[in-house]
Amino acid sequence: MDGKSYKQKPDICPWYLDDPTVSENHCYTCLKRNLSLFAELSRIELLKLDENRNTLFFNKGESVFKQGLKPAGLFALSSGKVKNIHLNESGGTHLINLNKPVDFLGFSDFISDQLHSYSCIAIENCSVCFIPAEDLYGVLKSNPALSFKSLQYISNEFRAYRTRKSNLLGKNMRGRMADTLLYIYHFFNVQKQADFLDLDLTREDYGSLAQMNTANSIRTLSEFSKRRLIRFEGHVLYYLNVKGLQQISLTE
Repeated sequence: MDGKSYKQKPDICPWYLDDPTVSENHCYTCLKRNLSLFAELSRIELLKLDENRNTLFFNKGESVFKQGLKPAGLFALSSGKVKNIHLNESGGTHLINLNKPVDFLGFSDFISDQLHSYSCIAIENCSVCFIPAEDLYGVLKSNPALSFKSLQYISNEFRAYRTRKSNLLGKNMRGRMADTLLYIYHFFNVQKQADFLDLDLTREDYGSLAQMNTANSIRTLSEFSKRRLIRFEGHVLYYLNVKGLQQISLTE
């Protein structure tokens, strides 16, 4: 891990409630846990998870974890965005998916006690909560409901990935790229951000998400720009005609 670690840093993670019995920036008082697997954990279980928890900070471009290393614990993204990159045997890279705040990072490899099957890289400055493996395993063993929800979480992730990949294979290049741009649009709630998104992705990354090579990715994105469906200014992606992208995604 490249990130720096800080314990109890409420000015960096300000999503807490007032509670005189616990410290700020705490699992028990974290508002974001209500959107995660930890939503229904007891106060005692949350305090257990918080005993050795750290907040890690990563600059854009730094690795949260690297492919081939053994997971040391659970990573939960608190702020920022990350991309997950798989390195294949020939040395090529492939962007698997993206993560946003509240997502668990590398969760399936962690739960299955396997080496990380991909690398997780910050595409903007991020803060990540890290819980050591033994602490989470202890809670999982004592809470069958959480163990079951964890399996459901992994199953839902896999189903969403499989469904999207299957849908892409039924489209031509324009349809794939339109679908990918809409996936990003809805995943990051771009409609609430004035229809633009600062996303540090390469044309190769867009191609990976759309299941096409880099040359076709560049060509298709350029065509979409000429048709005023989107516009790029550096890494900033502007959505100019979402309905147009939807039409292409549905028909091509």
